[in-house]
Amino acid sequence: MAATIHCDEESHLVAVVHEIRPARVFRLRALPIGTFPEAGAAAAGRLWGLYEGLQPHFKQFVDDALSDPEIRRRFFQVPASRRCHHVDEGGLAEHSVTSAEIAQTMASMVLNDRNEIDAAVVVALFHDLGKIGPLRTKVRHPAVSHEDRGLLFLAGALARLSATHPMVHEVVLAALTHRGESGCCPVSRITSDADRLSATISARANAAAQAEDWQSVLKLECGGKGRTFFRPLPAATEHGFSQPAAAMG
Repeated sequence: MAATIHCDEESHLVAVVHEIRPARVFRLRALPIGTFPEAGAAAAGRLWGLYEGLQPHFKQFVDDALSDPEIRRRFFQVPASRRCHHVDEGGLAEHSVTSAEIAQTMASMVLNDRNEIDAAVVVALFHDLGKIGPLRTKVRHPAVSHEDRGLLFLAGALARLSATHPMVHEVVLAALTHRGESGCCPVSRITSDADRLSATISARANAAAQAEDWQSVLKLECGGKGRTFFRPLPAATEHGFSQPAAAMG
């Protein structure tokens, strides 16, 4: 894939694709799982299960998205966030695959179109791809959001999908650029909810790991914003207290 990268008037990155080359040699089965950190390796194994259930054009999309060795390496090695959720090495892949699994379950329950279900899987899988950070390049880029950077990394995969399945491409692109907007499309809403649920489960576990066993209110600082979670108190008898009669039985 050959592309020209420039900034528009609002300093957004724009990738104009000029050429789509034949199918790349890389296939997901060639992932060097043994070189990934524990969380990334586990996520790669789970990703294979999702991949096998996709239609061929969505498998090609996944292969294209991960065809660049540097993108592939970072996707399975970096954390999803510094302090909030999936903070270990390989956490980005763990969060992404978990989001894709949740999205697949949700989409299968409410959608009838196979293309929309598979679209929910790949959008959830790559919604945070831009978090791998900027790659080495001769082009100087202004500061951009990880969402915009992710779209840049997916330019080649999106271009091929547009050439072979234009209607499917429209669904995937709309969901990637309007995630969570209720007026966009069902895939957008589903992938946004899946992302939020995956992050919340991990953040709650992080908060619990930092709290004392007896604490029922869990606090976690996430990017300057505090999050609060609740959990049931341990049984009072474990701490030498007797339970009120109304709470027993």
